Amino acid sequence: MHDLLHPLTDADVELIEIAKTKIKQRYRRRWHQLAAAMRTKDGKIYTGIHIDAYVSSLAVCAEQVTLGTALTEGEVDIDTIVAVRHPKTESEDPEVRVVTPCGRCREMICDYGKDAWVIISHEGQLMKTKAINMLPEKYYLPGINKGN
Repeated sequence: MHDLLHPLTDADVELIEIAKTKIKQRYRRRWHQLAAAMRTKDGKIYTGIHIDAYVSSLAVCAEQVTLGTALTEGEVDIDTIVAVRHPKTESEDPEVRVVTPCGRCREMICDYGKDAWVIISHEGQLMKTKAINMLPEKYYLPGINKGN
């Protein structure tokens, strides 16, 4: 995977800071611990937080909320997306850190932009890779998928 990783740009670093700011504003212990920020190809920024639930299978990831917000506004061209996690307790490392999307989010991001950049932490270093690189052998239905 090393040859599929790329260094961050200044715009990527700014996107991370936007996500960090969002979760610091909206953090709610046991309810909202992750935020995502997404930049479209025309430069618009969208953010979202993860929505937890008592029934954990009803929870919605921050990346999905962010993507849904952008789609609601008519945006379809993802350039870059990043998710960050706020520490759960005071005993944890207090820094808000970049986290890698879960499998469901990888599928969703690829459905809407397989060539979108995803910012990840790889071996302690922030890098970016194309969404499809994180999901080898992605699930497709012949004749149905949009070819994203």
